[in-house]
Amino acid sequence: MSREFRHLVATLLLTLAGFQFIRLWIIEEGALPDWPLPLALAIVGLVLAAWPQRAEVETSLVALDGSDALPQVAGDDLTLIKGIGPQRARNLAQAGCPRFSDLARLSESELARLLEDVGAVPPSAAALRSWIRQAQIAGDGDMAWLREYQATLNPAGEEIA
Repeated sequence: MSREFRHLVATLLLTLAGFQFIRLWIIEEGALPDWPLPLALAIVGLVLAAWPQRAEVETSLVALDGSDALPQVAGDDLTLIKGIGPQRARNLAQAGCPRFSDLARLSESELARLLEDVGAVPPSAAALRSWIRQAQIAGDGDMAWLREYQATLNPAGEEIA
């Protein structure tokens, strides 16, 4: 379940719980037997909002030997995407985006924000657009088409005009 979807569901549950609390407290003047449902909705909403995704947990851990190295998150070789080198691939994995499918589902603005969140400077919008397109192609497993598409890109991953 994506972070955005979890937050949407959590917001809806908390809103519903709030309406139930208001209904019970103001309209029905505190009918005690009816309090467990809104309380359960509120608790589930809060848990969903705070629950980290697996990749978030894995990338936030520090190595047990005391070094600052982060554990490796299993994923695709993002360096196959023209414009993404080893450091950018590490930045993307640290941001919870270690797979082609993770990258392919993002918009340009979401991808730029993820890179900024991990302290990386995002490339141009054209490069971000091309990274997303390349990730979609690679995620489909069509490496021949990926190589053809990459032939139309400069080293930064931007389409050559």
